Amino acid sequence: MSFHRIDKWAAVAIVIANMVGTGVFTSLGFQLLSIDNAWSICILWAAGGIIALSGALSYAEIGSYLIRNGGEYHYLSCLFHPSIGFVAGFISVIVGFAAPIAAASVAFGKYFTYSFFTENSTYTEVYLSLSILFIIGGIHLLSIKTGSVFQKYITLLKLFIMLIFLMAFFHPNRNTFMFDWDTQIVLKEVFSSKFAVSLIYVSYAYSGWNAASYIAGEIEHPQKNLSYSLVAGTFIVMLFYVMLNLSFLYSTPVDALKGNVEVGIISAQYIFGNTYGNIIGFLISLLLVSTISSMLIASPRVLSIIGEDYRVFSVFNKKNRFLSPYVALLTIVLLAALMAVTSSFQWLINLIGITLILFTILTTFSIFILRKQKDYSPAFKLPLYPFTPLFFILANVWILIYVSIQEYTALIASLSIILLGFLIYRLIVLFT
Repeated sequence: MSFHRIDKWAAVAIVIANMVGTGVFTSLGFQLLSIDNAWSICILWAAGGIIALSGALSYAEIGSYLIRNGGEYHYLSCLFHPSIGFVAGFISVIVGFAAPIAAASVAFGKYFTYSFFTENSTYTEVYLSLSILFIIGGIHLLSIKTGSVFQKYITLLKLFIMLIFLMAFFHPNRNTFMFDWDTQIVLKEVFSSKFAVSLIYVSYAYSGWNAASYIAGEIEHPQKNLSYSLVAGTFIVMLFYVMLNLSFLYSTPVDALKGNVEVGIISAQYIFGNTYGNIIGFLISLLLVSTISSMLIASPRVLSIIGEDYRVFSVFNKKNRFLSPYVALLTIVLLAALMAVTSSFQWLINLIGITLILFTILTTFSIFILRKQKDYSPAFKLPLYPFTPLFFILANVWILIYVSIQEYTALIASLSIILLGFLIYRLIVLFT
């Protein structure tokens, strides 16, 4: 691997690390507030994985043709209009990266405090959240190779820890009533509004399946390796997610999980006992380090590309001697730090989910535009066209409608950020 390139496995690790973080270790507690059957939850996580996989396949085709850093920013600028691409990039930086980095940092603080402190302290949680954010930011001021090597090893640790949770199936089932198959109950729950709302937490847990598209220009042989990293990373995560949530439900009383953020450590305590459970909780907090790290690889590249294309933002394209876009990186770290100390965890998830769905729908729709071009010859073509992108779009529209009704404040915030992005673009065009 060259000094400034990311190899195939590092790209897969970045996809996995972007996805596996706060969502899978925090969202089950909220889902159990409205879903009472283990198999419905299993279907929920499998459905979320299939939706993410269909999106990854769509992005793999688009990305193999439009190769450059930036993800949605680059795709939508080329295929629709620079203003839409700019807003997508603006959203990616604030909502797609800074907010999830903040959420992962907050979750790290909660897990670490829960594991090692007898009394949970908000001050301690905030201190730990900001500390890990600044430490990982410092690591990524070095070369992309340094960051990607760090990413590969910490992602392997992440997969190993998820495997440990499968030991739950060697213990007695604590929720036998939840594992009784009843077709009527399952169908009723799967086609309910509560199931659709729960999918917002699942879609948040799967967000990051498109991570490699943001760094496509720095992947070795991107025509081949971009599609491989997107699809392989998403498929691996889907398998782990389904098994991991079943292990939580199998090992831990429902009442102990309902409404709680620290699902992973609570389950670990029931599986391994308090002492070893706390150690597992500490290891889970390290997994969140991996999530923060992977996002701090991808996010500055989006802001840096915007700096390349818009002179007014050229400061974000400044690079240090390791070719790291340090101004963009520091900006995202500071923005995430601000969010970490001012926003509630659950509200952040809703804001992230709604906003990202809007732009991934639009990006996936662009594949229909590309397929109509006469000279279109991507290195990768997704299977089952047009059903694959249509399934992704329709499933996400269904989620968006239900969630927007239930969480209208997050929808208003999302639309406000989008409007602000368009206003900033108009000002740039007007004065440059």
